[in-house]
Amino acid sequence: DENHYTEIFIKHAENEKIESRFSYTNQASLPDRRSTDIAIYLKANNEHYLFCIEAKFLPPTDYVTGEYAAIKRYKKLEHGLSSRNPQKAKKLPECAILAYTKSEVFSDHLKTINDKISNLANGKNPDRFGLSWNTSEQLQLIEMNETAVLVSKHQRTDNGIIKLHHFWVYVKALNENSQV
Repeated sequence: DENHYTEIFIKHAENEKIESRFSYTNQASLPDRRSTDIAIYLKANNEHYLFCIEAKFLPPTDYVTGEYAAIKRYKKLEHGLSSRNPQKAKKLPECAILAYTKSEVFSDHLKTINDKISNLANGKNPDRFGLSWNTSEQLQLIEMNETAVLVSKHQRTDNGIIKLHHFWVYVKALNENSQV
């Protein structure tokens, strides 16, 4: 499941032999908000996040909108805040979604996601979460090889804008003896 792959990602990032000022962790839950799967912070200050990453599994049934949808969470300001302390938290201008897939056909996922955004944008009313959508929020492809790199911009509920970086990786089924 996505939590297992996220734990492996964090463990791998933390165990890199390269000396780094950054650290990766599961983001602490904030009151009235869901926690992001991965938070990046300076090792000298683990209270303030520099970047947040939500992990998802593709196919994209819960990527755009839905109770646990990644983009919806960023648009509603449930994700993408800079501090463990809500009184000190600021909105991060850029964050990411790390999506795992067992299908190497990234183009199918991109079409499904962009069609969903287009359908939401063509609706006359906000979605069931009170969010309005625009076709300009569709994901833009940057690179597609062994991984896919995409970018999108979304209007938040406070009328601010968040830029999302999307990293899609193909994963193979892991067994108990698998290592990254």
